[in-house]
Amino acid sequence: MSGMAQGREPEVDRRPDGDDEAPSLFESPRKVLITTLVVLLMFAAIYVLLPKLIGLEDAVEKMGEGEWQWFAVAVGFIALAGVAAETGVVMLIYLDNAMTELQAERAAQGRPFTHDDLYAAIMDGAVERVRPLFEAMGKTIVHEGDAGTGQHTKMCNQIVIAGTMIGVCESLLYGTKAGLDLDTMLSSIRGGAAGCWTLENIAPRIVKGNFDPGFFVEHFIKDMGIALEEAARMQLPLPGLALVRQLYVAAAAQGNGRLGTQALYLALKQMAGMDRK
Repeated sequence: MSGMAQGREPEVDRRPDGDDEAPSLFESPRKVLITTLVVLLMFAAIYVLLPKLIGLEDAVEKMGEGEWQWFAVAVGFIALAGVAAETGVVMLIYLDNAMTELQAERAAQGRPFTHDDLYAAIMDGAVERVRPLFEAMGKTIVHEGDAGTGQHTKMCNQIVIAGTMIGVCESLLYGTKAGLDLDTMLSSIRGGAAGCWTLENIAPRIVKGNFDPGFFVEHFIKDMGIALEEAARMQLPLPGLALVRQLYVAAAAQGNGRLGTQALYLALKQMAGMDRK
């Protein structure tokens, strides 16, 4: 065994002769894409972008290997800072409008403008700032309150749906067992106190045997579980919701977890022995 130390091989420049030029901006589609994006953030309009992009060719050619990436990052941070500043100014305008309105309201009431009022003005201003985004996604935009209130409101919605759905399903099962024409029965009761969205829209699907999902059974089970956990934390008994959730668990166990919430009808129908031929 040799006792001589093993030295490292000398580093060899394996680049072809004449291949030591600085990188060109346009030699790689990836470079073009990155630089285009960061410059676009700065100048926004394409007719302004193109001359600037072409002008960067000379500058990048003078950079050393790898330096253009740092240039792109620096330009990107500058652009993002500009966007953040612009967003902040717009936000301040909305906040100022909300505060001015609330101050005028308090003055008309002969009440002082308090810290709670300031907080309310900030929240209202923030909501108004993002309202156009919400309006692009839906028609009914309601500010429920502080963080978490929207989630609690959703739980209230799911509790109502749970109770309504079991009522609609049991009504259809009763009507079937009594020999009623279900379409006639529905037309008779939907205009009275029993009338609701579920009776109007979901019951006809059940009658037709349509259990395609608008909302999955398995997702509904999750939501009811969240509601029951929160209710337990608040020491609030919700026996009706707990029962309906167990029935939905049965529906999922029957292999109907990916059907719509109206598949509760199938679980109840099986329990009643009405699915036997």
